[in-house]
Amino acid sequence: MKSKKTMFNIFKGITFSLGLSLMSFSSMAQINIHELMERKDLKLQEIEKIANEHFLKVGTEKGSGYNQYQRWLYEQRFHVDADGNFISAETENQAYQAEKPNLNQPNGEKIRAAWTELGPKSWVKTSGWNPGVGRLTSVAIHPSNTAIIYVTSPGGGIWKSSNSGATWTPLIDFVNSSWLNLFHITIAPTNQTHIYAALTSGGVIKSTNSGVTWAVTGAGPTSTKKVLVHPTNSSIVFATGSNGIWRS
Repeated sequence: MKSKKTMFNIFKGITFSLGLSLMSFSSMAQINIHELMERKDLKLQEIEKIANEHFLKVGTEKGSGYNQYQRWLYEQRFHVDADGNFISAETENQAYQAEKPNLNQPNGEKIRAAWTELGPKSWVKTSGWNPGVGRLTSVAIHPSNTAIIYVTSPGGGIWKSSNSGATWTPLIDFVNSSWLNLFHITIAPTNQTHIYAALTSGGVIKSTNSGVTWAVTGAGPTSTKKVLVHPTNSSIVFATGSNGIWRS
C-alpha cells in the first residue's frame, strides 16, 4: 500500500499536468484574427461567428484588428458562392475571361463610354501654396443641354462651362469668400435656371438665373453635404448635413 505522502505527490503531479493541459488549450483557443482571415477551409459565415465571439472578448479598440477585419469581410462577400464557400481566384478569373467578350457589346452595342482627360495637365507656380489644380467635390450637367456643366470645389467656389468643359468661368470668386468651400451642386429638374449649392460651412445658396447671381437660403443644415430638388416640384428642396436631413 502506498503511503499518504506518495499518494499526495501523485495527486499533485496529476493536478499540475491537468493545469498545463488547460493552459495549453486556452492558448490554442486564442484567435489570431489575421490568420483567421487567411482560412479557406471555413465558410464565410463560420469565420464571422468566430470573429464576432473573439471581438466580444477582446474589444474593437485600435490595435485589435477589428477595422482590418471589417474591410476584409466587406470585400470577401463578393468572392463567395450562395452557400458561403470561398471561390478560388482561378475560378473567378475563368468566369471573367469567359464573360469578357460580352462586356463591351451587349446586343451589338458598346456600353462603356469613352473618356478623355480635360486637364489641367500643367500648373503655373504662384506665390501661394495652391497652384490652381485642386480637387472637385461635385458635378452637375444641365439636363437639357449637356454642354453646360457646373462644378464645385473645396476652396475654389463654383465654376461653369458652356462648351462641354473646353473653357470654364468662375461664378462666385468675388461674391463672398465664405462661399468658396462647397460640397455639392444640383440643378432643379423642372426649373433648370434654378441651381442650389451646399456650403461646407453650413447652409445652401441658390441661383435663379443659371448661376449669374447667388443668394443664401433659409437657415437649417450645418456642414451641408448634399442638396436635391424634387423631380416634379422645384419648390421642394432637401439638404443633408451633420445635423440631419432638412426639407424646404
